Amino acid sequence: EAITRVAYLQNQLQTKIISPHTTPFELWYKKKSNLVHIHVFESRCFTKIFDLLYVKFDVKIEAYIFLRYSSISKGYKVQQIIIKATFVSLDVLF
Repeated sequence: EAITRVAYLQNQLQTKIISPHTTPFELWYKKKSNLVHIHVFESRCFTKIFDLLYVKFDVKIEAYIFLRYSSISKGYKVQQIIIKATFVSLDVLF
């Protein structure tokens, strides 16, 4: 996971071989790269809980630890702090 993340970041950053102020991503896709979705591994995050039985003042988020980016879907793999269960979630707040 760390190796794929480093390769991804190297494609987003400038290099000496390519002209200044240009990245490999910009040459390939013809648009500026956006690194907003990059987060620190094992940082604390919160996921939304969707349940139809919740009433207005019930807890709707839980604390988790961000483990990595999912290779299956476009989500984040997180681990619950208390139970240590892991799952993939799309709705994560950092």
